[in-house]
Amino acid sequence: MTEKEMFLSTWEREFATTLKILKQLPANKADYKPSAEKTKSAKGLAEVFVLELGVADGVMKGSIDFAAQAPTFATFADVLSAYEGMYRGRWYQK
Repeated sequence: MTEKEMFLSTWEREFATTLKILKQLPANKADYKPSAEKTKSAKGLAEVFVLELGVADGVMKGSIDFAAQAPTFATFADVLSAYEGMYRGRWYQK
């Protein structure tokens, strides 16, 4: 197995685990923060995951737009849809 194949295998496994956990969170708990001062909400963390996929997409395409605004979403369901959609869009080549 090549390093690229190992990386992609791990990425796929981590995506599946992350999505499974995010989908189990009730939407009405998406703004929960264990520490109001130091942590992001569950929705905020999921938005970071979407941003991460956008950066990875830019890396794979050879260009990252650092001036672009980070995406924001009205609802937790919107974040999950974007996260899954970006990943399922296969932003990488195996």
